[in-house]
Amino acid sequence: RQGAEEPLPLPLPPRAYGNPRLSPDGQKLAVRTMGTVQSPLGVPQADQDVWVYDLVRGSLSRLTFEGWNGSPLWTPDGTRVVFNSDRESGLANLYWKSADGSGVVERLLPNPEGQMVGSFSPDGKVLAFVPLRQDIWALDIDSDKPPWPLVQTRFDEYTQAFSPDGRWLAYGSNESGRREVYVVPYPGLDGRYQISTQGGAGPTWAGNGRELFYHRLENGSLKMMAVDIATEPEFRAGLPQQVFEGPYVAGAPVRSFDVPPDGQRFLMVRKGNPRELEPVTEMHLILNWTEELKRLVPTGN
Repeated sequence: RQGAEEPLPLPLPPRAYGNPRLSPDGQKLAVRTMGTVQSPLGVPQADQDVWVYDLVRGSLSRLTFEGWNGSPLWTPDGTRVVFNSDRESGLANLYWKSADGSGVVERLLPNPEGQMVGSFSPDGKVLAFVPLRQDIWALDIDSDKPPWPLVQTRFDEYTQAFSPDGRWLAYGSNESGRREVYVVPYPGLDGRYQISTQGGAGPTWAGNGRELFYHRLENGSLKMMAVDIATEPEFRAGLPQQVFEGPYVAGAPVRSFDVPPDGQRFLMVRKGNPRELEPVTEMHLILNWTEELKRLVPTGN
């Protein structure tokens, strides 16, 4: 919280990371990685997957293997990870899988238009999400009830977060002409309170529900902001205060940082130095690659 950095040594080669999320017990980390793998033809190609890192044991396991995957989100009981994947429709849809990697990947919504992961209610029964049309909707996890809108306007809403007691929903919107953070009561949604004052996005709550964090960007630098919150006898928000600033990845539309329940440490993704990447030293030209593809994947014709 004072801005001192402690690097987290993930046992992976240098690559792009994003959307880190701590498990509810704080012992595991789900993170999106983007790297390079070998295709069946031996050609390097980009991939994007979700991995789970055990912070206690120092072990790492891959959770996804098909398509482009990202934006992990733990269920409140820590048994599953929800994520986005384009594996079926080519658009980002909602899926989940057991956090230990067992079982199969299940799709949460049949709607092919695409959705982005949002936030779980504390009881794990409602998942808020954002369709590609940029409103905020809710999905009942335990029933076949159709999804229903939570915040639906002609503006763009995104990056929502339920409060720890489930009575409030924080979200971002550009209705003022720039991105700001708002809070509405849940489930009534009657009334709305603006939290940020000079732009903001990526809201997330402290574990006690008495503080709300968000970020704003200024000259390429991320400023982490904190606002004191009181809900009794009525909702009140204090003045935004800067916690720290640095060259960190903000993430859009899903935030690329997380906060443990005590609100005293922040899990950030630091921007890398492009000059530190290995230079390209050779290129491969493949001729008649369609014939090689036919050999590897016979069509029967």
